[in-house]
Amino acid sequence: MATAARSSRLARFAYFFLGLLLLPACAALTVTCVRAIALADDLSTNLLYFGSGFASHLVFFLVFNKPIRTYVIGHELTHALWVILMRGRVKRITVRKRSGSVRATKVNPLIALAPYFFPMYMLAVIGLYYLIKEFWPIERYFNILLFAVGFTWSFHLLLNTWMLARSQDDVRVAGPLFSYIAIYLLNIIVLGLLLCFVSTSITLPKIATAAWHDLQYAYTFLFVE
Repeated sequence: MATAARSSRLARFAYFFLGLLLLPACAALTVTCVRAIALADDLSTNLLYFGSGFASHLVFFLVFNKPIRTYVIGHELTHALWVILMRGRVKRITVRKRSGSVRATKVNPLIALAPYFFPMYMLAVIGLYYLIKEFWPIERYFNILLFAVGFTWSFHLLLNTWMLARSQDDVRVAGPLFSYIAIYLLNIIVLGLLLCFVSTSITLPKIATAAWHDLQYAYTFLFVE
């Protein structure tokens, strides 16, 4: 972001410490998602379409030129959306072939890191499906939606990983340690929500309860005798 800047030394130390505190949560929620997948009894067909979409983009990512401009558009729009959600004002959005920027009146770690955990294109695909569903019965095409969700989820994960490996100014707002841990943690949370969407046996109350127990166990194991 054009408005992104380094935090004060005290704030960066606080973010560093917070990042360390979030490490057990990363492990706990990873266990939650892995267990939910292992115990789900209705994922076979849905995962076939979802996985096919994911694999299709993986091949596209490895073989063809990476759609950097498409990525940049989604990246900057996500920054702008989160500025608005945080009650800031977007002054200007710039998109170039391989880079972009957002000028805004507010910046914080959530705004800076939003493109790395908020899958804009995947959510747009899901939103479009349910919008069309209000006017036309398209339930028979749900498998196509699953393919598209897998494709866009792969786009989100692979392009962001590729970009982060090349250093991004966004992670400087709260420091690299906190930023990378927060990005992983928030993506795991998104994965949990995605599992609720893909499976009927994995519900939000069930996975939230399991996550709470796993979090309690992780922090009790580390900090309570």
